[in-house]
Amino acid sequence: PISQVVHGDQDVGDQAATETPPLRLKEALVRLSREPLAGGESSGRAFENATRDTFLALGFEARTIGGAGDTDVLVQWYESNGSRLTAIIEAKSRSNGHVTHTDVSDVAIETHKNRHQASLVAIVGPAFNGDTIKAMAEHKRWALLDAERLGTLAEASIMLGLRPCEVGGMFQVPNGLSDLEDLIAARGRELDIVSFLLAKLVEEAS
Repeated sequence: PISQVVHGDQDVGDQAATETPPLRLKEALVRLSREPLAGGESSGRAFENATRDTFLALGFEARTIGGAGDTDVLVQWYESNGSRLTAIIEAKSRSNGHVTHTDVSDVAIETHKNRHQASLVAIVGPAFNGDTIKAMAEHKRWALLDAERLGTLAEASIMLGLRPCEVGGMFQVPNGLSDLEDLIAARGRELDIVSFLLAKLVEEAS
């Protein structure tokens, strides 16, 4: 739902005041993924903050770390069985619109992963160019999340009320992203059915 129920005795002005602002996570992620110096901050910092804010909005524990020799964003959540998972995220903002294997250091990522005792890794960027980085990510089991896809999944997950233990599947390689997309589609169909039934009940009651 994107707005609250408005009673019949409220005027149009009241209705406008009760509407919930639309989500703009994807818009911010896509724009900042291509503007490394946005906001006058250090290179890529605005994109790191946008990535952190996206996961916070999804219900994860998330904080930016950044700086030389450390990961960009640290994300944590609880699985349905109560176990706590930790993932590190390397946020790569590039004005040329893509990330290649030369932008990523597997040695550095493994160091960051061990430092934070993380079990999962994701690299977020505007897009990923070349077979080398994709092969490296598959071999190392890193999730590659382009900004637009991450934003789309985040907005849909929030609208459907998915929990971090469900959304966290996006970090799993190789099928995590497609599994999350399938879950979103299934929940969407369930919501459509429930909405249809409720509408029929209201119609019959009136």
